[in-house]
Amino acid sequence: MTMPELTVVAQGALPTGERWEVRAGGTDEDYYTFLRTVHPDGRYDEGGMGGPKLPDGAIVTTYIGQADGGLLRVLARTISVVFWMRLELGSGEVRVLTPVGPNGRDL
Repeated sequence: MTMPELTVVAQGALPTGERWEVRAGGTDEDYYTFLRTVHPDGRYDEGGMGGPKLPDGAIVTTYIGQADGGLLRVLARTISVVFWMRLELGSGEVRVLTPVGPNGRDL
């Protein structure tokens, strides 16, 4: 199966100069979500997930990854009742993640 056309559903910039975009698309059974980071020097890295939008009965599916020397990438696809997620890093630092994308939820 060929990868479907993906739509940019969210984008932004970090204070450190990196730009990011989340692209997503597909069917309920074969859905893709990718996060691309473009660094100030022009190089980029990308990671993400494919598969069902959400497995039967699930409220969230996640991807966590990191390119060589790159930033930690965290993606989550959730049902619409999820308004935030708490992420605790190995350092003990806590981040609160809020939805981005269509309606902020249900990518």
